[in-house]
Amino acid sequence: MKTGNRNTDSKGQRMNIIAVVVLYQCRTDQSPTIASLVRSWEHCQDKGLELKLVIYDNSPEPQRVTVPLPFDHQYVHDAANGGLAAAYNFALGSDPGDHCPWLLLLDHDSNLPADFISVAARSLSAINLDPVVAAVVPMVTNVGAPISPALVKKGGRIRPIWNPAQGVCRQEVTAINSGTLVRKSFVSEIGGFNKQFSLDYLDHWLFAEINRRGRKVYITDTIISHDLSIGNTARPVSPERYQAVLRAETLFYRVSKNRGDFIYHMFNLAVRAGRQCLRGNRKLSGLTLKHLFNIAANR
Repeated sequence: MKTGNRNTDSKGQRMNIIAVVVLYQCRTDQSPTIASLVRSWEHCQDKGLELKLVIYDNSPEPQRVTVPLPFDHQYVHDAANGGLAAAYNFALGSDPGDHCPWLLLLDHDSNLPADFISVAARSLSAINLDPVVAAVVPMVTNVGAPISPALVKKGGRIRPIWNPAQGVCRQEVTAINSGTLVRKSFVSEIGGFNKQFSLDYLDHWLFAEINRRGRKVYITDTIISHDLSIGNTARPVSPERYQAVLRAETLFYRVSKNRGDFIYHMFNLAVRAGRQCLRGNRKLSGLTLKHLFNIAANR
């Protein structure tokens, strides 16, 4: 990776980025994230930063990177499918020191806007000297509806923010992984990404740690379109996938929330089961109730 003055802000602070794209049964030339990241990089005339890309492939079989990339990159194949936590931790350790102080988390199915890199550079320059800011997040939508960032309400309830104001958010917020820029120093401070959340709820765990340690989140004015794997009516969730999400959700409330929030979680599971039944999805309703009964029996 090249070095030089162009990758620092006006006060000499580095803004370089390690980006990690996590693939699963997706070719590099079919990933909307990789294609849109390249377009955004080429669209930005005065980046003021450098970018290194880690392509972490959790697919059963390895592949060749056939996409021409205008920045340094590294391909890693993990046939064991260590999930997001393994990929993020690898990227975190791939650049020791402070040459790239920021880590950009990306799924393989996000569409980054043309101004993503420009906005990232501008945002990092604005907050780089403010150690209280641990993460920089865009607005993320799914089928046009906002899903991230979201305010964390009493009981752990999550409410997406419509038209959030750009800047440091003074309230407790959470956000999805894809599109998030997080300080490497902060992640190292908390011991890396929690392997207990190898896939689901890793993002909520990260932002809960940010809040618990008194750090803040900076919200940018760029918008990412993201394809949700859960809650997508065109691609219904399988019972196995849903059970994995339930387990991660309950683990999150056990390790990252207080007793009152955990009680609310149990109540919410009962309400969810009722709604699923009313909507005709008796299989998911039954799985939710079974999970709730297991929680109650093992408290």
